[in-house]
Amino acid sequence: MKTRIKIKYFNNHFLIKMILFILIIGAAISCTKKNEQHSHKGDDGFYYTCSMDPQVIENKPGKCPICKMELTKVKKVNFKEGTLELSNTQIKLANIKTDSLRFEEIGEDVILNGIISVNQNKVENINSRTDGRVDKLYFKNIGDVIKKGEVIYEIYSEELISLQKEYSLALKKQHLIKDSEIDYRNIIDALKNKLLLKGITENQIIAFEKQGDSKFTIPIISKNSGVITKLNISEGEYLKEGDPVMQLADLSSLWIEAQVYPGEGEGIDNDSKVIVNLPTFPEKKIKANVDFVNPEINPQSKIGLIRVEIENKNGDLKPGMQASIVFRKNLKKTMVIQSNAIQTDSQGSTVWVQKGEHTFELKMVKTGISNGDKIEIKSGLQMGDKVVVTGAYLLGSEYIFKKGVNPMAGHKM
Repeated sequence: MKTRIKIKYFNNHFLIKMILFILIIGAAISCTKKNEQHSHKGDDGFYYTCSMDPQVIENKPGKCPICKMELTKVKKVNFKEGTLELSNTQIKLANIKTDSLRFEEIGEDVILNGIISVNQNKVENINSRTDGRVDKLYFKNIGDVIKKGEVIYEIYSEELISLQKEYSLALKKQHLIKDSEIDYRNIIDALKNKLLLKGITENQIIAFEKQGDSKFTIPIISKNSGVITKLNISEGEYLKEGDPVMQLADLSSLWIEAQVYPGEGEGIDNDSKVIVNLPTFPEKKIKANVDFVNPEINPQSKIGLIRVEIENKNGDLKPGMQASIVFRKNLKKTMVIQSNAIQTDSQGSTVWVQKGEHTFELKMVKTGISNGDKIEIKSGLQMGDKVVVTGAYLLGSEYIFKKGVNPMAGHKM
């Protein structure tokens, strides 16, 4: 009986000790947790990330699991969905630029393909003024540039030699026989007019008067500047009066001739304002007016023609180059923004609007007419909103990177 009482007492004593041990261990763990919570109590509004690997985000200090650098403490900022905050460095690196929504005229663009050609109003046909032989040709290639006052060719002409001799003789007789009944002044003037009609210049006639001797070959001088577009003679060739010599084109002004399909040129008439684009010089945007609209349609191709005249003072443009004429129709005044500000996908169109110095907000917009450079905003923005026009796609990528969701998620489409 005594043995049973001792065993029972021993079992109760052991159970009490075990309960006390468990309570002590539990209290220790609880204190440890409280201490840990207390040690990080000030970190509730912060997170830790790596400056080299920003995708690493932790809720406690430590080292980056990728590059082993110490994590950087960053303050948490609670923004609403679709809002993003960037630092000055990020804004600069992303090359983010904004433009204000404005009220401007916009219309639908009609693009017409054309070719640059010679302005026929600036073309000069040079013909021979006398019979003779081309003794020397100074310009022998199409495309050669001739300046006003330069010698084109030298011609041996018996008619010109005879006129020179008569002119020189009349001048001598006028000085020698002063009291003659013959009016040599009228004879001299008549001979001078003949020389001028034969293509001899005033300066050449003055040289005849000073030298007093006739030349066997007479230089024919260009009266205008231009580029040779046609060449009809060669050295040693005999010419008759009226024969074509060459064609000169002044390329300081050119034509752009564009084809217009039926219905495409509706609203285009003389003096319509257009913009000329040049693939060779994409930075050039030339404003011009329509110079001519062909009232007839080609019966074979069923295509019409319009023509625009443009300046070419620097000589950069050449006949044969391609060009496009942009005509805007259905013009109206509305809210517009640069086209590259719009991001469009299957869910709709969005823009990033700058709300603060470092804050950007994504907004859904409804767009309308686009002319390539600018686009109409029907709804979603207000006048004066600063819209991101450069770096918008980078903002979207940064949002996905930081938030892990599409910035358009949650928007009412």
